[in-house]
Amino acid sequence: MMMADSIKLLFLWYRNISKGDYTIVGYQSKRLPFGLVCSPCLLLLGLYKILILDTEEDSSEVKDLNRHIYALLYMDNGAISANDSSKLKWSIDRLGLIFEPYKFYLQQYVTNNTDIMADIDKDKEEKTPDEVKLVGLECNRIKDHLLTKPLKLDCKATTKRLILNSIASHYDIFGLTMPLMNRARSFLHDLQCNSNLDWDHKLSEELLREWKKICKQVNASPNVSVARFVGRREESYNLITFVDSS
Repeated sequence: MMMADSIKLLFLWYRNISKGDYTIVGYQSKRLPFGLVCSPCLLLLGLYKILILDTEEDSSEVKDLNRHIYALLYMDNGAISANDSSKLKWSIDRLGLIFEPYKFYLQQYVTNNTDIMADIDKDKEEKTPDEVKLVGLECNRIKDHLLTKPLKLDCKATTKRLILNSIASHYDIFGLTMPLMNRARSFLHDLQCNSNLDWDHKLSEELLREWKKICKQVNASPNVSVARFVGRREESYNLITFVDSS
């Protein structure tokens, strides 16, 4: 981290809480903020500058592409879509010109267009597989489907800490498996509400039996597969949501 950047990330905290010294002090980070709570915000601020603020002299077509990219960014994963292969090819070629001046070097391209994918793979020793990882999912680029990964809760977990670790190990930002995990999360919530139960205290036999039943049910569930394509961007849609009183 350059000194100028670390100064921008100064944060305020108490001098020494354990000794009762609550004097406010400015602290400076000694490591990169990657992995910290503030990391997504810092990254998106940087991308906002690149894709939105620094585009005054660009054409309207490039500005539309930049806004498209920014709207479909999640951390270091991004997406673009087009109605025809020529537009998609132009967008991919333009990506390098957008990010390279800022030393953002894109590492991997995946598309459901077989001709463009073949062109991308032509200089690679290993061709891109039919299924690739995508923000916690498996993306089948041939069938153009998104698939969830198998759910595997730890039936041998015996403490609140181990159960939390088992549930939290499933990365699902789209919430496709959320209904399948509701019973497990509800069970963990009840454990957390039990003030007499420490994090590393072994659960009772009754609770362990219930946890094993939950694991058996969740682990037997099939993978969820959904079509990536749901319609053209310029069309209109109705989003219908069902909620309860809570």
